[in-house]
Amino acid sequence: MDQMTSKWTDLNGKISKFNACFIQKNRNPQSGASEATIMQQAIEEYCRLYKMKGFPHVAAWEVARNHPKWVPVELVDMRGPTTPKNEEVRKDQRHPIRGTTRLPHRITCPK
Repeated sequence: MDQMTSKWTDLNGKISKFNACFIQKNRNPQSGASEATIMQQAIEEYCRLYKMKGFPHVAAWEVARNHPKWVPVELVDMRGPTTPKNEEVRKDQRHPIRGTTRLPHRITCPK
């Protein structure tokens, strides 16, 4: 049981760090960016921040990412209720619904 706990602790930390990178990139995607593009950007950010050569736990992250613990928290709008209608449309356009994409199980960082 101790071996399993220690492995989960290690995996949990790595997935948490990667998930934070993914959420950050997903909140402000480039125009027309697919989930695969966002994933690659998140991998690059993860590798840069944590000095890693890749993220080999994509399959584990895919399982965990929709669990309530990992789902991004909505940011509070500090501007209040006076947001113009056209601003709300722009927010929706920046966050298009992305189809599911088959992602590779291991992605390495660019050199």
